[in-house]
Order: sequence, then C-alpha cells, then structure tokens
Amino acid sequence: SALTSCLADLSKHIGSLQEEIDSLRADKNELVKQQAQQAVAERHGYIALNKVEQLEVENDHLSRQINELKAQLYMSSALEVAEPKKSKSLGARVAWPQPEEDPPKSQASIAKKVNFDQVVPRPEFTDER
Repeated sequence: SALTSCLADLSKHIGSLQEEIDSLRADKNELVKQQAQQAVAERHGYIALNKVEQLEVENDHLSRQINELKAQLYMSSALEVAEPKKSKSLGARVAWPQPEEDPPKSQASIAKKVNFDQVVPRPEFTDER
C-alpha cells in the first residue's frame, strides 16, 4: 500500500512536470513565432528604407537634370535676346527658331534639343525585381 501511494505520488509529480514541459514548449513556440514576425517586419522595413533611399537618390538626380535643362533654356533665351533676328519692327517679338531653321552657331552648343522619349534611366536607378 505504501508502494501504491508512492507510485501515485510519482505519477502526479510526472503529470505536473509534463504540464510544465508543455507550458514551456508553448512559450518557446510563441517566442519563436514572435522572433520570426519581427525578422520579417525588420526585413520589410529594411527593403522599404532602401526603396525610399533609392527614390531620394533618383529624385536628386532628376532635380539636377531639371536644373541643367533650366540653365540651358535660360542660356538659349539669353542668347536669343542678345542676338535677336533682324526684323522690320523694333517692337517685334523675339521668336524661337523654327524646327526647319538652323540655330546660329553660337547657340548650337548651348541650346540642345531634348527629347524626353530618349532619356534612359541609369542602371543604378532601375528596379531589379
């Protein structure tokens, strides 16, 4: 009877240890799940941050191109005013050269025609997905 009582106590103790093991496994699984979710969130955050940085660099590059084009436009219009076409009326408006006309040699190097269909993005700004 003492042996039966001892066996019953051991059985209860083993049951309680098994519950504790199950609880620890559940806690471990929850922690692993949270770490995996955090890793995914960090990876997505890193990707989003890289994309933002890439867009900022591309924006800076495009801003520089726009400023260069504005400078070219300003220089070409300044040359046009400095060397107006001879006309009968002094009050005549200065006209831009028509496409079939050749620009004066002084304008040829500054006033370049820009066709935005021909603009090709630099490789570092292309999306590699």
